[in-house]
Amino acid sequence: MTACNTKIKKNARIAFDKGNCETAFTILSELESVNEFISYAEKSDPKTKKKNWFQSCDCFWNDFILQNHIFDKFLKSESTTQLFYNYFKCYKKIAPEFEQKLASDYPQLFVTAIRVNQVFFESDRIETLKTLKFDEDFQIHQKVWQKIHEIEVSKWTEIEKELPNVLSFSLEDILSYCIIWLETNRFQHTEQQHVHLLGRVYSFFMELVLTNQPFKKMELKNNDEFFKHFSKIFAQTQKNKNLVVDSPVAKLLLKITSWINFQENVVAPYSFDLTIEPKQEDELVCFNSTPEAYYKWLLDGVRYEVNQIKYFLQGYETVEYLEETDQLQIPGKTEDDIEINRKLASTKYGTLFMLHDLSCVNLKLCDGKKIYAQKVLEPLLTYSYNRLLRYEYPLQKFSNTSENWSDAFNKLTFEAIKTDIVREPYFYMSVDDYKKLNQEGLSGLTEDATNEVLELFRWIPKTKHKFNRFTQNYDVWQNPFVKIGDFLFCPMMFFANNSWFYSFAQQALFQQTDNRDIENMENYLASVFAQKGWEVKLIGARESNLLDGDVDIFIKDENDLLFVQLKRTYFRTTLKETYLESINRDLNAAKQLNSAEKYLEKSNDIYEMKQKPSKWIVSNSFENVGCKIDGCTKINYFDLLEALQNTKIKTLKELINHLEKDEILKAYTDRAFQEDLPTVVTDVIAETIKPLAVFESKKYRTVIFSDDEKRTEEYNSIFNKAKELLEKANYSEATILFFKCLELKPNDADVHEVIGNIFAVSKNYQASFEAFEYSLKLLPNDPFTTRNYALKLMDAGYYFDGLLKLIELCKVYPMLGDLRMLIQKNLSQLLKHGKVSETQITELISKWDELK
Repeated sequence: MTACNTKIKKNARIAFDKGNCETAFTILSELESVNEFISYAEKSDPKTKKKNWFQSCDCFWNDFILQNHIFDKFLKSESTTQLFYNYFKCYKKIAPEFEQKLASDYPQLFVTAIRVNQVFFESDRIETLKTLKFDEDFQIHQKVWQKIHEIEVSKWTEIEKELPNVLSFSLEDILSYCIIWLETNRFQHTEQQHVHLLGRVYSFFMELVLTNQPFKKMELKNNDEFFKHFSKIFAQTQKNKNLVVDSPVAKLLLKITSWINFQENVVAPYSFDLTIEPKQEDELVCFNSTPEAYYKWLLDGVRYEVNQIKYFLQGYETVEYLEETDQLQIPGKTEDDIEINRKLASTKYGTLFMLHDLSCVNLKLCDGKKIYAQKVLEPLLTYSYNRLLRYEYPLQKFSNTSENWSDAFNKLTFEAIKTDIVREPYFYMSVDDYKKLNQEGLSGLTEDATNEVLELFRWIPKTKHKFNRFTQNYDVWQNPFVKIGDFLFCPMMFFANNSWFYSFAQQALFQQTDNRDIENMENYLASVFAQKGWEVKLIGARESNLLDGDVDIFIKDENDLLFVQLKRTYFRTTLKETYLESINRDLNAAKQLNSAEKYLEKSNDIYEMKQKPSKWIVSNSFENVGCKIDGCTKINYFDLLEALQNTKIKTLKELINHLEKDEILKAYTDRAFQEDLPTVVTDVIAETIKPLAVFESKKYRTVIFSDDEKRTEEYNSIFNKAKELLEKANYSEATILFFKCLELKPNDADVHEVIGNIFAVSKNYQASFEAFEYSLKLLPNDPFTTRNYALKLMDAGYYFDGLLKLIELCKVYPMLGDLRMLIQKNLSQLLKHGKVSETQITELISKWDELK
């Protein structure tokens, strides 16, 4: 801090303490940047009794910032996010003149701030938001804010009505009914995505229930007593099947599911995915994004799965080596048992390898003591894996021959009686029993190992904690053990299905607050770069203080220079977390790298820069990988480590191309379809990597509400009748109804696509192609429509046009569905039968080779 800036802040503080707020802000505006102004004004310091000036002073929002030159200076700065946070989250009052000036002069900024701060949830603000005077282009947001507020309040009111009925039950009853509802719901939708939704519902439910009323200690003294109680409730639901969906617990869980679905499918995308814009389509208000943005979102999800596979394969190779060198013997009475235990060992080693790469081999406990991660991981992974084999897998087997979960569970229970192995659909035992179980199952376990597991992975409800529906504190995937008195509880579907790979790493990252741990990670990455034989410089603390901006590692070979800024962060699980990382970390990192480049272009004592560098933000998060941010590229840390181990990569240029073109992700998604992999590997791949299905427009275009419900119902009725006729192959009648749909909504792209398909069936290709073209004019690059159009072109004999369209589609979505297989198959057919000219074949092969 310069002496001049210190003096400005000191004088401003003197004026503020005397009550001269406007003078204080005027003095503070002499600082070089808006960022410095805001950073000092918002700073709280208990030692000097300084408070956040934005929070404690009305004059900034009602007078000072309304001056035109000040207003423009702040709103044109790079610190608007910080400014709006202080207004909405710290000041919290309404400054009408300030808001109207924003709506008039900077409407896009203001609308974005309202979205990302979710101001529309605040009942005392919604009326003001509705009455602000925006230009016509932005008025649709006001409709959306009002509707979101109304829907959310309505859904929450329904939850509040159901809650007292649940709280009147005993805790044993609540947990029993909860398990039955969860398992019944999971039976109907077994997809992993749905299981994770149920996890969010359960987490919300448990926090809501357990923090709203102080319960007495569990009256049931052990697991046997709880199982008898659970069996009694289960028998009641079998006798009266309506209880499964009509019990107070089931009703509350259903209301919570509705609230969470609304939050995740409507509110969160609108708030934190700024590619989405509301659009009025006839009487409907829709959220429109792009298929490219939705594809990018799908791809980011796959990155988590691919990374898990990479580390599992490392673990598997290690286990194979240890077995071959007689350093490890996998236990098991049968080949199946041995293969299962080999998978468990591979999972353990894979998790430990990732922790090593993150420099998190030790975990920190609450008392500051460090413990080797493996000591905590082994008991956790071993028992949950045991439950996966004892409960989850057998239940899946019986589910294939059962009508519902109750039927499957009855069969499982009967088998349990025969084998004398209890198969509860929940984890329930005392802390002491869990400790004994761990010590019996694992030889050499330390005395405190169970306590250390629980310290990291338990959640203790606090009735003094006020429940906030917008900020949950409990997540079953991260803290599976709910500790109620002396007992631990978790539904088995969450406990057994948790591989602990990311949960464990996330918990390890939460514990790593020491800068030395981050320095260790930087040193490790620098050493891996150095192994390639390139010139590597890791910047030191003294140089870092001199440098304007920030670079952690400089890497140079004969032709290229690379700047790396390493960011160790948590794994992001929500759209909100992803958005906050992009603005708080990624943008700031790009700014620092660019500032460093400008500094180093001049004569300096830190680094002699002879060529323009490539600039990377390297992060262990998986969101926005590959994105360009102010001339910098975001690269995934784990992908970088793997690429540096690739012996085919000899130069920095090859490394940069390899990672910026996402070659690693392409290679691993292709590997999912290889046939020569060991069974244990193919099983894990099947459990994690799923092909990205070609998606329809409803995935990136969501109808939110209708201004005319009657008209919408009329349209839906006609459309549904047309679909029924189409399924019965009554094409002529279906076509008539679909055209009636277009009379109501002429720009319905999905209807034009369906009509294109119908005309193709009757060989009326000209009309079919016109319908497809019009549909794609309304929804450019829609993968579902484009794929269908390409196939219909080839059906009609336009092989070149159809295949070219598939290749163009694959260029936009290189890892989507069966596109690559279709291209390869049809290209082979063309080469074999010669249905197109030599010139066209050459063009197709050339374009296809570019994508390989």
